[in-house]
Amino acid sequence: MRHSLSFITALTLTICGADCSLAAQAVPLTKPVQAYGIRVAAEWEPVTGVLIGWPLQVPDTLVVALSHEVDLYVTVSHRSHAERAAKQFSEWGIDLQRVHFVVTKQGRGYYITRDWGPFAVFDEQGHYRVVERRFRGYPLGTMVNSHLIWVPWISGIPYRPEDRAPVAVASALGYPIRELPFSLTGGNVAFDGHGNAFATEIMLAENRWRGVSRERFLAIAQEELGIQQFHFLPNFERLGIQHLDCLLKLVDEERLLIKRPPPDDPAFKDVERVVSYLSTLTNVYGRPYQLLRIDTPRYHLNRLANYTNAVIVNRSIFVPLFGIPADAAALNTWRQAMPGYDVQGFESTHWGSDDALHCRVHGIWDPHMLYLAHRRMDALVAWASKFTLEVHIRDYSGAGLIDGQLHLAWRQQGNTEWRTERLHRTAEEHLYQGTIEGVQPGQTIEYYFEAASRSGRQETLPRTAPAGVYTFATASN
Repeated sequence: MRHSLSFITALTLTICGADCSLAAQAVPLTKPVQAYGIRVAAEWEPVTGVLIGWPLQVPDTLVVALSHEVDLYVTVSHRSHAERAAKQFSEWGIDLQRVHFVVTKQGRGYYITRDWGPFAVFDEQGHYRVVERRFRGYPLGTMVNSHLIWVPWISGIPYRPEDRAPVAVASALGYPIRELPFSLTGGNVAFDGHGNAFATEIMLAENRWRGVSRERFLAIAQEELGIQQFHFLPNFERLGIQHLDCLLKLVDEERLLIKRPPPDDPAFKDVERVVSYLSTLTNVYGRPYQLLRIDTPRYHLNRLANYTNAVIVNRSIFVPLFGIPADAAALNTWRQAMPGYDVQGFESTHWGSDDALHCRVHGIWDPHMLYLAHRRMDALVAWASKFTLEVHIRDYSGAGLIDGQLHLAWRQQGNTEWRTERLHRTAEEHLYQGTIEGVQPGQTIEYYFEAASRSGRQETLPRTAPAGVYTFATASN
């Protein structure tokens, strides 16, 4: 049986040329965060699809599970491969209307879509574009980061097709693409959606090797991506690719989930050194990050289970499993950290300590997303007769918000019924306020926000509310 397949062709590439020779900026960058200036979407924000490579290097059960959530964008090297893939997907029960094939040249790293796949960037006017950067392979960095080691078979020509593949992906999305003149490998960078980014120090070393100084790197990141603060963490492997997604996960703009090797493992002290550094940082709201831990014991050949290398797809989280008893505990840790999310585990012989699920699945963000952001209340606050809470709401579709569906919902912890209060616009664009009144001293309050736009999108914050909520306690008099 033949299928009607969705094929993608390349679109014109916009090269960042002389206009990217930006003036060097002070380090660290100190420009105040502009909540609605240019920004890179964070991983937990709404996505409409995921990017994977064919032939598959992920479990078929994972592909099926992903197809239940979002569209699949699948890279293939030839149309005939798409036919084979479609036949296989159809046999697995996948709706081919949700599958889009991207025909592009494939190199050695075709399936590691996280590393070369494009980022989603919104500009000040809310316009969406995809951004790519140079990708030439994987340098190996040391703990002291004094130099890089380039192994011939993992650098250079074998990865050039992946360097160019984002052009075809941009065509699938129907949006312009911007190429940046530096390396920014996807597995070694995380964005919080508020102008903060994380990577390990090998990122700077790789760009230095390519002739891009730290100052120029930061200047371009600020100008093109809206990054106001770039946190470069110490390398955590004695010798390795030092990819951030094998060390930690930003689960939201205020919390980090970090691996914890066994105390007798050589990696334990190296990771704890990074944890000590992270404890000195503050998030976009000026508070210390909440550092959550997930145990990563040894499995085959003394490698460490790579549970942070998971991917968030809207209200689901897909976690790599390694066939060891600790798998169950890892899933439980994820569920405790992310209440209300559907946490699913997938075992595969493909997973490794430096390459697992997150490396092979890349999000395709919703260009018309309904975006909510809120500085959650402190865990303990002084009692007041009235609390005014603020939330930023931006409708990137441009269709307009539905005023009657903008609410703050709250209740005393232990109650079953929610009270809803209307959110009101403020003089600041995209900023809304809601009030909580009648709280008694010593009570703990649960709350969340909800919004809807005329594009048909509905969102809550937290995204899994009311299963996942924010809480604060009032001090007793």
